[in-house]
Amino acid sequence: MGAPRSCPDNFAWVFMRDPAYWRAVGTTFMPTITSAAVMALVFWLLFNVYNGEINRFLMFFGLIKEPVS
Repeated sequence: MGAPRSCPDNFAWVFMRDPAYWRAVGTTFMPTITSAAVMALVFWLLFNVYNGEINRFLMFFGLIKEPVS
């Protein structure tokens, strides 16, 4: 009987070779992360200081004088 593998290596290896783990990552974790990243990008584009659509809209109607940072 050989020496047992260390716990962190064995723990990671058990999950990485399990197809149910990858199925769970692909169906629950990735859509959550992807949608959060897309929403962050959309809000960053809308509220960008110099060329964001919200700042442009508010400045066009004269509600603000300079972009909101």
